Amino acid sequence: MDHANSMPLYLQIVAQVNEAIRRRALKEGALLPAEPELCRVFDVGRSTLRRAMGHLESLGTISRRRGLGTTVEKTVPLSYRPDAPGTIFELIGASMRTPVTRLLDVGELVVGEELSAASGFPVGMAATYLKRERSATNLPVAVLENWLPAELARFDPRELERRGLEDLFGAQGIRQRHAEYEFSAELAGEAAAFFELPESAPVLVELRKAYDGDRQYCYSRNTYHPLNHRIRGVLDSERS
Repeated sequence: MDHANSMPLYLQIVAQVNEAIRRRALKEGALLPAEPELCRVFDVGRSTLRRAMGHLESLGTISRRRGLGTTVEKTVPLSYRPDAPGTIFELIGASMRTPVTRLLDVGELVVGEELSAASGFPVGMAATYLKRERSATNLPVAVLENWLPAELARFDPRELERRGLEDLFGAQGIRQRHAEYEFSAELAGEAAAFFELPESAPVLVELRKAYDGDRQYCYSRNTYHPLNHRIRGVLDSERS
């Protein structure tokens, strides 16, 4: 364990267990050592280990049964393909977890020069701003921020607590046909409390512009938890 690392020790344990499963050093059905042995291996106290084990259990990575010990389970990771049509809301449901959304902010604004340069929306356009936290059951996954033309915000924002934004756009006949996106690593900052991470911990940020044909209908800034969310892709050279 790296005690000088800004990432909490319990998350370091989670990362190491997940990596061992990925490398198949730990296989489905494997029985983990008893708690005292794990504390010794990871050089942590019981409270830290129990927090890590509770987190892994919430992910579905392990199961703990009285008298039977802790077993590695087969789990469906929450993995997101930015070039695919599936939304985070839909992916959480497909992973056998429950999408939970907390609406943090809704506001009206006029696009200024700085936002225009970042978003691609014209200066002076009336826009609606949305900010919400997204969890998979009780696991923090992402902080989602969206800017959209005010004329398209025809829905009750509280609907976002039970439906995805793309679903609400779909009800208006709007569908993502083209997207431009980029990823960068940043510090957790304001998202730290929700993610249960230090403010100095690294997180992944996606900036995304969504279009229905030639019309841009949304600009997003999505901040992802470094362990509870992963990005994946496929390269098929035969089709390129």
